[in-house]
Amino acid sequence: MRLRRWLVAVLVVAGLALLVTSCAWGVVTDSQTGQAVPGAQVTFHDSEGGSGTASANEGGLYAFELQKGPIPARGTVTYEVTAPGYETLTVERDVQYDDNPAGTWEVQGFALSPETARYYNEDEGFSIEFPANWEIEEHPSTAWKVVTASSPAEGPDDPFLENVFVAIDELPPGSDLEDYFQANLGGMNELLDDFRLHETGEAIIDGEAAKWAVVSHSYPGLKKLKGLAYVLVKGHRGYGIFAGAALEKFPTYRSTFEAIAQSFRFE
Repeated sequence: MRLRRWLVAVLVVAGLALLVTSCAWGVVTDSQTGQAVPGAQVTFHDSEGGSGTASANEGGLYAFELQKGPIPARGTVTYEVTAPGYETLTVERDVQYDDNPAGTWEVQGFALSPETARYYNEDEGFSIEFPANWEIEEHPSTAWKVVTASSPAEGPDDPFLENVFVAIDELPPGSDLEDYFQANLGGMNELLDDFRLHETGEAIIDGEAAKWAVVSHSYPGLKKLKGLAYVLVKGHRGYGIFAGAALEKFPTYRSTFEAIAQSFRFE
């Protein structure tokens, strides 16, 4: 993945002064949120037997500079990128130092995938994968909501933690997926302020037909929220997977919410 103008802008904003000669650098980000991954370790092994390791700063930027140590040689280079809470990334890249007119810079950006942890609920007979660094809270077995996973706060001023929860209903005899889907939409419309339905669609989760909807609503004391709801029916039970984020963050987290929902399994 080559990042040019954007990475140069990152350097300017961060106020970093990288040397313009013999320098290999880039930014390490979270593949799901696009946010920087501070402290990530980037190690290279080049075709000439050279190797080196650099740490990403608070903005996710790492750099190999000739004046400070080895830099990757031209040709095929193997990079290994690690960070706590993320899957290790090992990838080969072609390094030619052609990312600038002087032929002295090499820019390589890396996106890390968060580690996941599968949550099992034997009493209710299901499992689901949440990001490993999310906090999991189980609810009483008599409650409609069974489990909730919440993202870590992004700072002291983060007013809303992105979250996903699983809920289970006992359905009236003869209820089907469409009935349950419409019942959930009706319930949200009745209970949530300024409720809006934006999108609907169909999916397959663990071999079962499912329906989904993108909705938004207002929440007391917070900005507007946007969410993704999946429902499916198996036997006499209805299963709901509900995810929510602040309105402006929803596009960033949507793929994470979709991946979590698709990881649902009946056990």
